[in-house]
Amino acid sequence: ANGIVITDATGRIVWVNPAACAITGYAADELVGAHTRILKSGEHGPGFYTDLWRSVTGGETWSGTIVNRRKDGTLYHEEQTIAPVLDAGGQVTHFVAIKADVSARRAAEEALATANQELAARVAEIESLNEQLRERAIRDPLTGLHNRRYFTETAGRDAARAARAGEPLAILAFDIDHFKTVNDRFGHAAGDLVLKVLAEILTAGVRDSDLVCRFGGEEFVVLLPGASMAVACERAEAVRGE
Repeated sequence: ANGIVITDATGRIVWVNPAACAITGYAADELVGAHTRILKSGEHGPGFYTDLWRSVTGGETWSGTIVNRRKDGTLYHEEQTIAPVLDAGGQVTHFVAIKADVSARRAAEEALATANQELAARVAEIESLNEQLRERAIRDPLTGLHNRRYFTETAGRDAARAARAGEPLAILAFDIDHFKTVNDRFGHAAGDLVLKVLAEILTAGVRDSDLVCRFGGEEFVVLLPGASMAVACERAEAVRGE
């Protein structure tokens, strides 16, 4: 099933087998006497052929994949092993090339690679969507703060940790006086703006370990791990003053 091409030392073809004709689309009498460049596709740069020629003329066997061009102009991938034939004096007299058309395999490999890339992109998209869903489940959509659910889970863990370590843990609770009046008088858009402003005030200057949450409606809480009563009161008064 492999094509076999024998050339002289200059690369001119002197013999081919039927499989080589089937691969290239040329008849034997079209190949014999022609130079191997008859199959050149133009897909490889000059350096590729220079390195190949340097190897085989130096007495080494070369193996690799070449993109060649059939008689009808179509390109195909061909695995080749080219071995030099030496005379008694060690001089190269001929080259024997064993050829196999691997176009179908290469196409299958490329299709598989494309499918894997598409699958990886899809998985990444799904993971991103899942992360967004997880964030939405624990975030307040209006203020961007964490919500009551996240606060409850975090406060429980922090309280247990503080109890084990014997450290203080403070929770500040805020709401907006007469908030219903704001909505009734100025509209819900104004009320939403007030909630956003309060969220910004609460998050200004907090430590990385602090947690600010919208507990519900106009109610907000701030979790201060390690904060003493004095520090918590100071922080609460500062917020109220703003």
